[in-house]
Order: sequence, then C-alpha cells, then structure tokens
Amino acid sequence: MKPPRAALDALIEGRNADPFALLGPHEGPGGTFLRALVPGAEAVTAFDLSGTALGDLKSVDARGLFEGAVEGPAQPVKYRARGHGAEWWITDPYSFGPVLGPLDDFLMGEGNHFRLYDKMGAHLIEHQGVAGVHFAVWAPNAERVAVVGDFNDWNPGRHVMRRRLDVGVWEIFIPDIGEGRAYKFAITGPHGADQPMKADPFAFAAELRPKTASVTTAPPQHVWKDAPHREHWAKIDPRRVPISIYEVHAGSWDRDENGWYLSWDALADHHLPDPDGSVLRGDVLAQGSSNCMVRSDGVRIHLHGVSDLIVVASGGEVVIMPRGQSQNMRAVVDAARERDAETSPG
Repeated sequence: MKPPRAALDALIEGRNADPFALLGPHEGPGGTFLRALVPGAEAVTAFDLSGTALGDLKSVDARGLFEGAVEGPAQPVKYRARGHGAEWWITDPYSFGPVLGPLDDFLMGEGNHFRLYDKMGAHLIEHQGVAGVHFAVWAPNAERVAVVGDFNDWNPGRHVMRRRLDVGVWEIFIPDIGEGRAYKFAITGPHGADQPMKADPFAFAAELRPKTASVTTAPPQHVWKDAPHREHWAKIDPRRVPISIYEVHAGSWDRDENGWYLSWDALADHHLPDPDGSVLRGDVLAQGSSNCMVRSDGVRIHLHGVSDLIVVASGGEVVIMPRGQSQNMRAVVDAARERDAETSPG
C-alpha cells in the first residue's frame, strides 16, 4: 500500500517517528519492495551484502527518495548511488533488524536488567554480518529520537531510531562506522518540542572539554592483578573489618612536567599514598576539602561540603568518579589493591 504523501514528506524532512515502517526492504504478495532515502543521488542501485545486484530503484522525489521492487527476500542491503558526477556506496541502516530482544524488554521493564551497560549506549558490534555501532538510549516520553554525529553531519533527519514500545528504549544499528566517532542524541519531546542535543549517559568515552559529545569506543580490556586482594577478602567477613578508602580530585591533584593533567595510569603509579606513612587510623572526616588524597583504615568516611572527589573503597568495592572516566579508573583500583595486599595481615 502506498504511504500517504504527508508521511513521505515527514520522512524526507526528518519528522517521521517510525522510519523503519517506510524505509528498507519489505516483503509482500508481489515480492520484496525497497525504499531508500539518499539525498543528492540521481540514480540508485541496490545490492546484497555479497555485491550481487538486486535492481535499480526509481526516483519518486527529487529530495532523494527512491523505491522499487527488487529480487530476493528482505535482507540487509547496500546502495551504489550516483549524482552530480560522483559515485558513493551506502549500507542501509533501515535494512537491519533490531539488536535488542524481548528478554531485554522484559528485564528493563522489571528494572532487573543488571547488564544495562552491555545494551545501552554505543557498542561496536557485528550485526547480521556487518561491522558497525549499535546505539540505544532510554527516552520513554520522546516523540522521536535520532543519532547525530560527525558521520552524518549532525543531521537529526539521517538516523532516526527505532522505538521499542514496551520500555521506551530507542535503538539503531549504523553500519560501517567504528571507533572515535563523536555523537549525541537529538530528542524531540512531546508535542514536537526539540530538546538540546544530549550526550550519552552510558558512553565509554567523551570529548575533552569544552566539547561535550560522546565518542564511540570499545570498552578497555583490563587485566586485573588483584588475585591476592580477592583471596584475602574471600577469607573474611568484610562487614566486620575496616576498609581502605582513597579520595582524590584527580584533575587538581597534580600535573605533569608540561603542566597538563595526569592520566589515571600516572596517578596510580605515583600518587597513591605510601602505606607506611600516609595511613590515617580510624574514621575520616572531610569538610570543605579539595585537592587532597586520603587513605584510612577506618570503617566510616564523612563528607561535608566536598564535591567532585574520587572515592575508592577497596573492601566494600565502592568507586565514585567523573562520568566517562570509569574505565581508566581501573588502574587506580588495581594499584590500591596491590598495596593493600602487601600490607594486609596473613
């Protein structure tokens, strides 16, 4: 059935909240029908992922809308586009199925999905035989959500996401992009109100200030060196013994020889307190503190008027740090545990 003109206009202008219903391949009684939005193209030919031609698409709108019947079943496709003396290839994100599944919906709806960081945010994956990035964000009250970034000229009409109706999560798999791409989410709220572009709360990396975009990257593969620490705590009841707590405002603690901020590795190597000389006995009271690092064998820490501190509790496994730096903080935790193991009795 031919979509109404108003729906196609909204699609081309980036106002359609469900582009997956219109774009990509769709099977019907007459075979597979394909619709693609390729701005700037004058001719478009569809191919499967192996490079086999499936058919030419007909231009139905000068703003870049093409459609037509193609051979084969509904499947991921790529396009060879030609226009204005140029030729380029595009793998269609709207020809891929969802990445999240019903179990994810169920657990998210219950509030019992304990690995949200594996599902939400931006993840470099291979999906249906193609490498790319899967984006997912929770925006239950949004009318429309799109991924914008340096890979689509920050255009909110290029990659409008699929809404999972049961839980208010929006997702899309964008093929052929990888690490190091800056991105945000463009959210249209109720009644069509466009919100400021949002950084990703589940991002693994972010741009350096004053820039504010999230950055696609793979989670670091950290090799833990805390076997003695884990062995020690497995033998005791952590509720009955003191814990070691470290605090630091990492950005102002120290600088390198060039006056720049230290990395987490440098902080772990040079600025953890000396177990023999910097240990406070008993509880810690931090009031109006900044630019400080404290290690204590007490069981409590009291904070008054303290902001933006890094806290590592080696026994209770409590870590608080700035967003976007949690992966690199592992080096600090590892170093703290090694020193704990060196000084722990037994």
